[in-house]
Amino acid sequence: MNFKHTLENETLRNKLRTIVLNSPFRKWYLRERIGIEPYNGTSSVDIEWKTQVGMFPNGDCVHEIQVKHPNAQDLEGLTIALISDLHLGERHTSLLRKIFPFIRKPDDTVPDFIDQYRAYFERTKGKIDVVLVGGDLSKEGKISNIKEHKHFFEELVDVPNLSDVNGRPATYFICGNHDYFNGRWIRLAEELESYGLTYLDNISTKLNYQKNPIHIVGLRDLYFYKTQQPKEHKNRINWWQSIYDASSQDYNDAIPDENNVLVMAHNLDGFNGKITKNPLAIFSGHTHAGEFNFLGINAIFKLMFTDAYHNINNHIRGAKQLGDTFSYVSPGSVSRLKTDYGISRFGFPKKVPKPGMSVIKFVNEFEERV
Repeated sequence: MNFKHTLENETLRNKLRTIVLNSPFRKWYLRERIGIEPYNGTSSVDIEWKTQVGMFPNGDCVHEIQVKHPNAQDLEGLTIALISDLHLGERHTSLLRKIFPFIRKPDDTVPDFIDQYRAYFERTKGKIDVVLVGGDLSKEGKISNIKEHKHFFEELVDVPNLSDVNGRPATYFICGNHDYFNGRWIRLAEELESYGLTYLDNISTKLNYQKNPIHIVGLRDLYFYKTQQPKEHKNRINWWQSIYDASSQDYNDAIPDENNVLVMAHNLDGFNGKITKNPLAIFSGHTHAGEFNFLGINAIFKLMFTDAYHNINNHIRGAKQLGDTFSYVSPGSVSRLKTDYGISRFGFPKKVPKPGMSVIKFVNEFEERV
């Protein structure tokens, strides 16, 4: 693969975007209408990161990120592979293809990215310590989509170097909103666990890395809490407040008061001002780097005002520091559109990162290659 070396920086466009998202109206909307504030954990250190993008022949990517975290010096070399939003089995309707002929068929893409992931793991054999699968594995929670790629999931179990204190391989998964759609998410989780993966559902597990303990937490997706709300609440102003209250209570219970805590959440919105814990890092997905409803008339509302994504922390793609926590939002494994452009916060076309796996490595000094 050819790697393009890039350093994270804040462009003028991003500065302007930050000004807009920090506007009084935006803050009022989240606080009064949704009843939620951004995550406001302690901020006592400066976290640095560097990104390299590896291009596969089919145009997919591996996003390799080196992280210098002052609180993670004992974890130097720890390498995590993050796979999110596989959407196995998802297909666009023929009507959409007729209207937008440039739309790529995900069923053509899926075998490509799985083969590319296999090739990457073979090339980096022995270098990955933990594998995280961040939700939205299938179309509407269909177990048949999982069974179709059984061998791929079984291979993921053999990738990590580490095991938990009970000897289970460090390959963990959570469910995303799509995995809950048909109500059979427990059966889906059982199927994946039968392949050797470990389901983290508002619980943590403990690993040892070079004699240093690591706690990995998986959070239940916000969509689950939406399904638990009484129907009569859906038109009330406190509906979302109830969702965030219930999820935050569970999340605070699930995240241990320990050092070296790594959190996996499908939707970063769950990590908000109601969270009182300060994990070392949080890894999420869900947004497809902002690629929602390309040129759709409801694009503005889809990203700003609806159930899809409130973007509470003003973080929709890539890496960012939230308090003393390193936050990374995966671009996902598949692109819904055969284009390099998605939707910006206010509905305008915007270039977004290409889909692919993300590999995060904690370092004390930046290396030439991850």
